[in-house]
Amino acid sequence: MKARSLLSIFLSVTLIIAFTGSSAFAGAKYRFRMATLTPKGSTWMNTMEAMGAAISKKSNGQVEFKWYPGGAMGDEKDYIKRMRTQIDGAGFSGMGLGEIVPASRLIECPFTYETYEETDHVREVMAPIYDKMFEEKGYKILGWAEQGFIYLFSNKEIRSVADVKASKCWAWQGDAFAAGIFEAFGVTPVPIPVPDVLTALQTGIVDTCYNSQYGLVALQWFTKLKYMSAFPLTYATGALIVKKNKFDKLPPELQTVVLEVSKEYTSLLIEKTREDNETAAKTLQADAGIKTIDLPAEEKAQFKEIGKKVQEDFVDTFYTRELLDKVIGAIQEVRDAKGTK
Repeated sequence: MKARSLLSIFLSVTLIIAFTGSSAFAGAKYRFRMATLTPKGSTWMNTMEAMGAAISKKSNGQVEFKWYPGGAMGDEKDYIKRMRTQIDGAGFSGMGLGEIVPASRLIECPFTYETYEETDHVREVMAPIYDKMFEEKGYKILGWAEQGFIYLFSNKEIRSVADVKASKCWAWQGDAFAAGIFEAFGVTPVPIPVPDVLTALQTGIVDTCYNSQYGLVALQWFTKLKYMSAFPLTYATGALIVKKNKFDKLPPELQTVVLEVSKEYTSLLIEKTREDNETAAKTLQADAGIKTIDLPAEEKAQFKEIGKKVQEDFVDTFYTRELLDKVIGAIQEVRDAKGTK
């Protein structure tokens, strides 16, 4: 009897441990495993965790999101592979989105935008088109985000196209779009994974990189750089996506919950990202001593011409002429409304 009682207790405890040990999604019927490069504690992750909590509450605990932050699941190309078996979705930058739908990179053409009004209108116009393209590839976009305006940062002043040519520019390894932009300047960029850029700056392998102002602070790259070009290189987008076949398993009412809450929080994330970039700009100037370099008017015109060349060079490689015309037209609508060129 004693042995039998001990065995019963052991089995009971084992079952309890097994049950509670897998309780990350204990009450959830629909579970989404999500990956991101952004670290825990960042604005992105804080917002995504709040989004997950809101979805769980509004679905009465039926839908749960489990996040693997900080590159725990590898790089964005790895996410696409892992979505076949290990994860259900991810937060992607424009680079990762472009691996799935190359035409999505059109939003990031260089020297194209001047204001957030323009980027917002382009996103509004293009979102339904991209939603359909991603669905055709087997993915569902839950909401759009952004990194914001991207600038060139360097250890030598960049005031001209010639200065860019003379620099050792970094490009995200595997990002053909970014490489093509620098090649339009006559530069062969140095391809390096994002986690290795700080070391490359320390050792002088590269002396020029690109990022948002917040990204430069968050990744500590600013500690090894001196200058920032005041003229934005480009605008960087992002999105939260899941596998469409996973999303389709949700009942219609839960699909509505997930989409509504996701769009609410990704819109909030855009607002917070812009606030972070404003705060980072003050940090870079006041605390880090990063000097902002203005381009002379004639050089700015040359940069814009390079932007137009990139737009043309990428037609039929990344996107169609029709899509390019739609984006340029959307930007012009904003400028016409404001009476600007």
